[in-house]
Amino acid sequence: DVYKRQLLYNASNTNLLFVHGTSDKVVPVIHSRRTRNELKKLGYNFDYVELAGHRHMLDLRETGALMPGIVGWMAKQRRNPHPKRVRHRAMGKYMLESFWVRLDKVRMPNAQVDARILPGNRISLSTKKVDKMTIYIDEKLLNVKRPITIEANGSQVFSGKVQLSGVTLVESWWEREDQDLIYRGKVEVDLTKTQAKKR
Repeated sequence: DVYKRQLLYNASNTNLLFVHGTSDKVVPVIHSRRTRNELKKLGYNFDYVELAGHRHMLDLRETGALMPGIVGWMAKQRRNPHPKRVRHRAMGKYMLESFWVRLDKVRMPNAQVDARILPGNRISLSTKKVDKMTIYIDEKLLNVKRPITIEANGSQVFSGKVQLSGVTLVESWWEREDQDLIYRGKVEVDLTKTQAKKR
């Protein structure tokens, strides 16, 4: 599905392993090869394994031949909960957040953001079809004791100190229930007015 394949854009900070049998008649291997090529084009890290002669039903039982390799791969993976760059594409009214970025009002289809933390306590946003968004302040990446500047599509939309709040902390926990993605500060960005509001 070409439409859903656009979600590959969201895999920039995800460790990926995919395995496909070359004799799969249910889902031909060409689909995994296409995914591999798209991920390469995006510059993302992934591991891709083709199993010569294997069909659709791979032996993924706990005692199966493939499982030691899969478990070994998984044991080496570590998520970086504080990426300096977040790329995210929304396909509907769900899945609107990624790490320290949340899309609040978007125009479908293909709303997207490429957000970067830059030196000097700066955040750069490149957006398409995004009207409003929230930037959570990741204190592992930004110094909350100093002013923070946010630019969106070449225009400054915020500059100043961000107020820290227990309400924001609870909100960020409630949205994801992930102890590594809890934030005390946020900036709500209105891209329709190219201004931002501190909270």
